[in-house]
Amino acid sequence: MTDTTSRARAAILRSFFALVLQRRYESISVRDVIEGAGVARSTFYEQFQNKDALLRVSLAGPLTALASLLDEAPPIKVERILQHFQENRAMANSLLAGPMRKHVERVLVDVLETRLNDGPFYVPARLIAQQLAAAQLAAIGAWLRGEARIDSIALAQALLRSARAQVAALRISAEA
Repeated sequence: MTDTTSRARAAILRSFFALVLQRRYESISVRDVIEGAGVARSTFYEQFQNKDALLRVSLAGPLTALASLLDEAPPIKVERILQHFQENRAMANSLLAGPMRKHVERVLVDVLETRLNDGPFYVPARLIAQQLAAAQLAAIGAWLRGEARIDSIALAQALLRSARAQVAALRISAEA
């Protein structure tokens, strides 16, 4: 990726992020994004197939960190993401509540489903991913609203234990 391409991509992502904080996702057009980014329409489509692809890319980092709770690695990335959400509470609340929530949850479900490739499970992996995504986002949202007074480390550990327990409970074991 050239320096010019990287700058254009970053400008598009910044423009989109600013718009998401101001307006409902459904009301944002590609035209709005490119005007805010100061790039040509063709530049947008060189980087992203459509607005939904832009949303997926913009959410990939934090949601991949949440999905990493299914891996064997410690939840350090999740602790950092939770700290970032806490420091940017207004932004995080706009993503985790209201109309944006369904889009965030859909992207998280997609990311989680790709991690659940080591079945077999009693139910389809997509259903497990939907259950995990809803639970994680609900817990994080409640924490951000001050409904649970714990630090990001404790929440990351709780999310880790809960996610792994749910997956283990739905996995078909060799003994079954």
